[in-house]
Amino acid sequence: TEKIHVPSENTTQTNKDDLGNEMIYIEFSPEAKERKATYSFDLVRKEIKAPKFAEEEDFDTIEYEEYLSSSNLMPLDGKIKELSDEITKGKETWEDKALAIHEWIFENMVRNDDVTGCGLGDVESTLVSLDGKCTDIGSVNIALLRAAGIPAREIFGVRLKDESGVSDVTKSQHCWVEYYQPGTGWVTTDVADVLRAVLYEDLEKDGEEAQKIKEFYFGNLDAVRVGLTTGRDLTLVPEQEAPFVNQFGYPYAEVDGEPLDFYNPEEFIYTITFEKAE
Repeated sequence: TEKIHVPSENTTQTNKDDLGNEMIYIEFSPEAKERKATYSFDLVRKEIKAPKFAEEEDFDTIEYEEYLSSSNLMPLDGKIKELSDEITKGKETWEDKALAIHEWIFENMVRNDDVTGCGLGDVESTLVSLDGKCTDIGSVNIALLRAAGIPAREIFGVRLKDESGVSDVTKSQHCWVEYYQPGTGWVTTDVADVLRAVLYEDLEKDGEEAQKIKEFYFGNLDAVRVGLTTGRDLTLVPEQEAPFVNQFGYPYAEVDGEPLDFYNPEEFIYTITFEKAE
């Protein structure tokens, strides 16, 4: 059940872009006495189980062109292509190539909690620092997959809390990765959450617990999250004044054509809450 409430003197539209991202567009009137909108929905959370991989088959690259392309912060040539080739050398199947990239990121990167928000996802700079948050780590994963000819995409959403009562999840944005396995479909991976566990739980990467988490997050996904959007360099509907939206995992707003800082909800003034059903 979805509910949208906006004061009647303001303009409201529900739109969808070419990637299927649904969005609510609100234009507040200068004369509006109240500039506040609320959107609520119910959801059923389910754990994703790793699929049984079918025999790999041919696929239409044109159909998946969007998931094989570069973007402003995610080039696929030069050093990134060289690194992808090095990591996947000798791997025959797409599953083995995707797993090799998953393993490389786990072994060579770390989570950096000093990064603002979920990170920008600037692949070239992230591969220099070898640290970041979920958008940074996920973008490296996607770039290496796409450079290997494997369609891949990020899912942007919010991590929900597994507790009774109303929980504030305004700063709980998270993103994870899906890659396309021919004959099987989209497969979820989240090496960023593995590195998060390594940091927060003070795990040794070669230890049994870290290895178990790493294996789980290749194909499986926990139920404490909701996916909302996908894609980079987005053009919203109607089109925003800014040249492009790097990622749409946060609310987006412009005042007089200038975007607000969605990483700063106290000044942007928005909240995201979650309540677990009894």
